[in-house]
Amino acid sequence: MDFVYIGDIVNTHGLKGELRILSSFSHKEEIFKPNFNLYIEEKSYQIKTYRKHKNYDMVTFEGFTNIDDVLFLKGKSVYINRNEIDATLLLESDYVNMEVYSDKGNRGKVISILKGVAYNYLEVSLRGKSYYVPLIPTFIDKVIKEKKQVWIHEIEGLFDEN
Repeated sequence: MDFVYIGDIVNTHGLKGELRILSSFSHKEEIFKPNFNLYIEEKSYQIKTYRKHKNYDMVTFEGFTNIDDVLFLKGKSVYINRNEIDATLLLESDYVNMEVYSDKGNRGKVISILKGVAYNYLEVSLRGKSYYVPLIPTFIDKVIKEKKQVWIHEIEGLFDEN
C-alpha cells in the first residue's frame, strides 16, 4: 500500500468515541466521508461519521461507540491509502522527487515539503544547497505529474546562488 500522511489524532471528543484529527490535507472532501478508510499503524478504520469543528476534523469509526474504545488512538498519526483516492489528484507528497524548472532551466529537485504558517514550501535542492519555493499558485506555473516536473515562476532572489 502507498500510505500518505494526513494528520494526527490529537484528542477524543465527548463520550461516544468521536476523535479530533488535526489535518492540513489539501483534499479533505475526498477522504473525510462515511465509509472511507483511514489507516492508523497500518490498520484500517472505516469512517462512520464526519463533521468539521473549529480547526478539527471530527470522526467516529465503525464499531467504536464509547470513549473508552478509542482512547488508544489518541496521539497516533493518520494515513490514507493513495490507491483509494482519485489518481489524478495532485497531493503535496506527489511533489517530492519532482524536477523543478523555470524559464532559467532546471532548478533542482524537490526533496521535501515544509509546513508553514500561511502556506507550505517546496524544499528544492540545487547543487547541494536548499531553496524554498512557496507552494502557492503565484509561484507554481504548472505540474506535469507523468514526467515528474514542476514548473515555477522564478522571481529575483528565489535562487540566490552566490
